[in-house]
Amino acid sequence: MQHRRRTFGLMAALTITLLVAVQGLSLAQNSPIEVEFFREELTSDTAVAHLRIAALFMEENPDIKIKFTVASSSNYTAALTTRIIAGEAPEISNLVGTLVPEFAEKGLLQDINVYAEKNGVVLDRLLLPMAIDYGKWRGVLYAAPVMVQPFATYFNVAFFEEAGVASPIIQARSGNWNWDTMANAARHLTRDLNGDGAIDRWGVAHGAAATSRVNVFINTAGGSFIQPNPPPFRSALNTPEVLKAFEFLNRMINEWRVMPPPHGRTNATRFETGNSSMTFEGPWQIGTNRVNRLAYEWDVAPIPRGPDNDGSNIHIGSLQMPLGSKNPDAAWKYIHFVLTDPRAADIYMRVTGRPHANLAFLPQYFRIQEEEGNPKNVRVLGDMLMHPRSVPMIPSWPAQTELAAVLESRLKAAYEGKLAMAIALQLAHEEWNVIFDNFNKQN
Repeated sequence: MQHRRRTFGLMAALTITLLVAVQGLSLAQNSPIEVEFFREELTSDTAVAHLRIAALFMEENPDIKIKFTVASSSNYTAALTTRIIAGEAPEISNLVGTLVPEFAEKGLLQDINVYAEKNGVVLDRLLLPMAIDYGKWRGVLYAAPVMVQPFATYFNVAFFEEAGVASPIIQARSGNWNWDTMANAARHLTRDLNGDGAIDRWGVAHGAAATSRVNVFINTAGGSFIQPNPPPFRSALNTPEVLKAFEFLNRMINEWRVMPPPHGRTNATRFETGNSSMTFEGPWQIGTNRVNRLAYEWDVAPIPRGPDNDGSNIHIGSLQMPLGSKNPDAAWKYIHFVLTDPRAADIYMRVTGRPHANLAFLPQYFRIQEEEGNPKNVRVLGDMLMHPRSVPMIPSWPAQTELAAVLESRLKAAYEGKLAMAIALQLAHEEWNVIFDNFNKQN
């Protein structure tokens, strides 16, 4: 009898345990899979777009929850690195594309094509080829391109009319928009409005020491940051074409005094506040202008032709899948939605003013921007995007942060008259090659 009671007790305990386990399994199955999207911030136009896209995605995929978390811009890359190494990787990150090679080289990112191919998706057929190539490191796709952003000339229509100068778009249509005509226009547009001897309105604003901006002039001069066909990586900063680009910028700042000295990464804020007549930026300028509700009419024109060509720079924004995340398949499902769903693309292009990397949505992009009314000549961006001489804003290379710091330091010294431009570029060239040599030897 005692044995039977023990047996019955064990069976009852086992039954209760199984019931708890089944209930727990049922709860787990009913709980949505969490996909953490780790971003720099949640206030920019791109963040607002993703919040709206995620809401739409979750409506259609109630089994997946997109959870947004943030770190400050100054701490984002360090925080992301720490989390991946600690085994706490988020499912999705939004690194600046120039940092992808550094993360990939350290083994911190996943091959996105593994998930695309597993689901029968061939990204090479969907997205701008340049954008796909830029997302690769050593032949592996570590960054899924979402937006492709060609640089162009943004200008204040009223200021050009006031100065009696033909606008950049009119000059471009006549084949006459180039470095020289741009500089001449800037001389007429630069003004001391109150007679105190200080310039109140600059002809042009540009980040003349920022690696993320100067390639506009390097490329149109026929130059490049680096020698072709890396690896191995070698600097091209001491070439005549690069020197020509920076000597022109130096004259704009110090001889003609039509452009302010470098101030941080970009001087575009001087355009937004009416303190300059034109700037060279990507289509994020469209979103920024709309958010700021500019009181004046503005428009867009091609990049001025340089001594060699009139191609543009393309900034490529992407999403990545950090290594070691818990739910990579669900993360891929969201990324695929962002890349291919027309409603997601509409949200993204309408909110940000930026073209989608999926070229099937390019006609839709132009319709959206033309509905908004400004800029009138938005189709110029399509010409810049597809121009055969357009190149990525910054090459896909290792050690972007270190390279940028070296160049910006040397350029600022040259603009301040502390170094001749040729000497500044030669010093930066030598420093770059030390950085590249260290990388080339290890790889």
